[in-house]
Amino acid sequence: DEGYQTKCLNIFENGSTERRDYDLSNQTALGVKIHPRDIASLDIALGSSLRARRRRSYSLNPRREFIVMNFGAIKAILVKNDKLVLFECDSSPLVENWGQALPDKIPQFTECVESGMSVSFELGVLEEVLREATSLFDNRLRLLKPLVKNLVKSSPDEQEAALQRLGPL
Repeated sequence: DEGYQTKCLNIFENGSTERRDYDLSNQTALGVKIHPRDIASLDIALGSSLRARRRRSYSLNPRREFIVMNFGAIKAILVKNDKLVLFECDSSPLVENWGQALPDKIPQFTECVESGMSVSFELGVLEEVLREATSLFDNRLRLLKPLVKNLVKSSPDEQEAALQRLGPL
């Protein structure tokens, strides 16, 4: 069924990338068995399906063979010792740019490996996802802080009207 097809950008541990369509109705399409609840937690549009946009959620769900990451615009599954599968690159320039810049940072990840285990890719990707998420929050805070300061300085009648205008933010 084409309703479960989604376009992804794969970023491999060696720094190579690949664009690929996945059929997420196949639980092993990404190379590891992924439960449908994990796919649902990403809140991604599948194929031609239309879904109502919910308020962005932020979650990090570690599993035995992969990590499900939903940090606002960045929705991905990190398959341990293999690749990052990045969803919705085609619909978000922010995600596309972030995904295209990530392979250039991978050599820096390996500099921190002291043991024989290959954990640097996973830790490096997690750090970059968290860096992007906190950067987005910092930008939002920087934009909203002056608005809130002005609201606090305004009269009680103006405050109520201003709060209604700020509600969607």
